[in-house]
Amino acid sequence: MSNTFGRQTPAAFVSSGHKAKASRPGRPVRDRRRLKMDIIIMVAKIISLAIVGGFLSTFVHESGHIIAGLVNGWKFVFITVGPFKIYADEPGGKIKFGIEKNLLYWGGISATLPQDAKNENTDTFAKVLIGGPAASLIFGVLCIGIFALTKAELFIMAGFIALGQGTACAIPMKVRTGSILNDGTRYMRIRGKGRLADEEKASFLISIDLLLDPKCGINSDQLEVLLSSEDPVTRYIGCFYEYLSASNREDADACAAAKAKMDEAGKLVPPSVRKQYSAV
Repeated sequence: MSNTFGRQTPAAFVSSGHKAKASRPGRPVRDRRRLKMDIIIMVAKIISLAIVGGFLSTFVHESGHIIAGLVNGWKFVFITVGPFKIYADEPGGKIKFGIEKNLLYWGGISATLPQDAKNENTDTFAKVLIGGPAASLIFGVLCIGIFALTKAELFIMAGFIALGQGTACAIPMKVRTGSILNDGTRYMRIRGKGRLADEEKASFLISIDLLLDPKCGINSDQLEVLLSSEDPVTRYIGCFYEYLSASNREDADACAAAKAKMDEAGKLVPPSVRKQYSAV
């Protein structure tokens, strides 16, 4: 009896197994569908975390620039992150909310403005420049610390994005966003000496003069520094300032001459640079 049971059991087991598989032919299909859905959910989750984390990181970065300016007595002008813009109706004035139409600024941009024009503003501007990367690095470390305590995935995503953003903005490099060099490059230029330092300071001081008093004349020595630059983008910026000053003063002849120079200089710069200044 035991021998018969021993011989029949494997056959019965195999037969039962085959019948079980045959009775559920759709299971592999359902498993593949479930796997695809799991992958889609995972990818959607990663993308969502990256968007939210990137938005938070960029807002903190630009806020670092703003805070550095405010601490040094400058007035709030605006901050843009993605399509959203917070701005003052006048420097230091009533806060308003709006939509940023210039796509070049969606990556994040902000501005504060000194109360008067003076050469010492360049030292403060250096602090404003480094305020963004510093805020990003601090925020990144805090986020990773919070993730270690809470295991909330948003914080690890925001933390790594912030650390990457802070590092990329702090390390000097020649890559431009439109006409704008990164924070570390501009900081090193404005803190340094020589031709590049003169160009950075001249561009900053002219822009401040025009923002504080749109109808003021441009310092000819500072303008010449920009117009005689070896860099086509810097020369184009100089032409733009010359055109903007003439336009603000409603000097038709000077405006036409400056516009012609600007159009000629624009042939040597990327379309993104021309688009950036055409929107001003």
